[in-house]
Amino acid sequence: MKIVWTVNMGSSSGATPQALVVSKGLQKRGYEVVMLSVPPLDVKIVEPIVESEFEGIRLCYPTRTVAEAVEAINPDIVVCHTLHPSVLGDLPRLKGNYPVITRVGINLMELMALSNYEVITPSVARFLRNVDHLICASRNTLNQMKGIGVPESQMTYIPTVVDPSDFIPTLCEDPTILMMGRVSTIKNHLTAIQAFKLVKEVVPDAELAIAGKGKDTQKILDTIMRDMGLTDYHFFGYYEDLNALFHEVSVLILPSISENMPQAILEAYAAGVPCVISDCGWGETFHNCLKAPHDNPKAIADNVIKLLTDRNFWMETRENQFKELRRFDLEKALDAYEEIFQKCAEIESYFASQEEDVKKRLKELGVKVA
Repeated sequence: MKIVWTVNMGSSSGATPQALVVSKGLQKRGYEVVMLSVPPLDVKIVEPIVESEFEGIRLCYPTRTVAEAVEAINPDIVVCHTLHPSVLGDLPRLKGNYPVITRVGINLMELMALSNYEVITPSVARFLRNVDHLICASRNTLNQMKGIGVPESQMTYIPTVVDPSDFIPTLCEDPTILMMGRVSTIKNHLTAIQAFKLVKEVVPDAELAIAGKGKDTQKILDTIMRDMGLTDYHFFGYYEDLNALFHEVSVLILPSISENMPQAILEAYAAGVPCVISDCGWGETFHNCLKAPHDNPKAIADNVIKLLTDRNFWMETRENQFKELRRFDLEKALDAYEEIFQKCAEIESYFASQEEDVKKRLKELGVKVA
């Protein structure tokens, strides 16, 4: 079975790493997976796609429309993971030829933060209601999709996963705190920095590492740190070598106002880095992180200080997170993907056979058909 999986190679979100983890797993099981990077390239060439390879996966870039690129690849299944506007408008044409599945980890609160959310949100909702099946990355997403009118029978919950074999667990003792994720208001970096200042009062050697992309990020962070009298911080931007990054830190903090199913937490789990996260609704997914109100820097700092000053507690939290990682098992997730793909392919095959039967009967009646 050949599967097209849309991604955005220019994005720093967790969608592309998740697509890669699942695609590699499916290829090991004998599937042919083609990652299709959207939006289309702004180039003037005749071919509908240009090809490359990324970590052992065939990678294609559309040069005209997404639908034309998919038709050039001619898969059995289309998985729309990245919901770029260039994908939204091509759904009718895609559905006319292939089963279309969407893996959705969308956070409606983040959509509302977009400058053109009034325009984009109805298009996204319409798209999600009309695909053949939705794979929801979290229980929160499942509930949100019900809220926009997607029937429960059309959805399956398959959590975000990581491949533990990609990570080498760390035993770092340096008092370095990592804040990972794109730099935006919803990620709550300011509260994290306020908490870091409180940590420094108790653990003077503590340092803060920030990894993520954002507009004018370095300049903004430098200004905030200077005005708060903080110097022991490092900004890495988008960091690809996660093992190297995790081996330099002792704690991950993620005090986001809203999240869907952040892959960063599972990556920290696999790397053996204890986590401190918000106790907002999204945080309920994780049972063995330390939690604090997203708007309470002192509560966040207290949890970080406990991890940095009590090695036994640090080790205990780490071990509990390793155990919890089993809830997000890659092989079980792949089993669930396979079941959905097979069902959608069987439905498509059934309707295709019915169409051929109709053509045959029309020919028998003397009607000319294509």
